[in-house]
Amino acid sequence: MKMIETVNILDWKYGYFPRRFQWRGRLFEVTQVEHVESRRREWPRRQQSRHYRVETCSGAFVLKHDLSHDIWHVLKSPADVRQNERVAAGERSRHERRLTDGYRLVVVR
Repeated sequence: MKMIETVNILDWKYGYFPRRFQWRGRLFEVTQVEHVESRRREWPRRQQSRHYRVETCSGAFVLKHDLSHDIWHVLKSPADVRQNERVAAGERSRHERRLTDGYRLVVVR
């Protein structure tokens, strides 16, 4: 099970977008908010959240604001985000290079 890492939002831009946050004892300045997405789930528990893809000098983060409990989490850190961008661009991770199941073989270039 993945551990949920909370974030302290220190400053907002326009009272909505995160401008500065603290994560793992380090301070990050948001240089750009690239994407905001609202999500709502009714079942099994009602939950409403916003996901922010933000750019910092250290890389891109995906932050989740749980509106039901007013808690911020890191969903993806710079290493996670870079990994997903490489896979989306056509590069395969080491995990995908291995034999994934008994019926399919993934070719390594």
